[in-house]
Amino acid sequence: MSEIEIAGTLFNFRPLKRKETKKLRRDGLLIRNLPALFEKDPDKLDELMDRVFDCMFSKDEIAQIDEMSERQAGELFTAIYKETYGAPDEEKNLLPSGNGAQTETESTTASGASPAKKAKK
Repeated sequence: MSEIEIAGTLFNFRPLKRKETKKLRRDGLLIRNLPALFEKDPDKLDELMDRVFDCMFSKDEIAQIDEMSERQAGELFTAIYKETYGAPDEEKNLLPSGNGAQTETESTTASGASPAKKAKK
């Protein structure tokens, strides 16, 4: 569980569960592709934020969020998104390279020793 303070209020949140993201996707709310969602229908982004907050927070907490500025609510939503999927630079590092084979760098990281050190053993 993570926490963030916005407008003097501390919010505890967690990553979205897979079943929650699948439900959002089935309902046409493409959380993994926010730019496409916003381009297609800007109101869908508001709906997505509301649905994510519904998954995450109590009615009292949602009432506090409703009193925030859009920017502050966006900060909270962004924190949940990053907790669920990681920051873009973290996500990039999770992708396999090319055909799925490990690169020399990935091999080094996975084994804990550099290829040169392995050869000396």
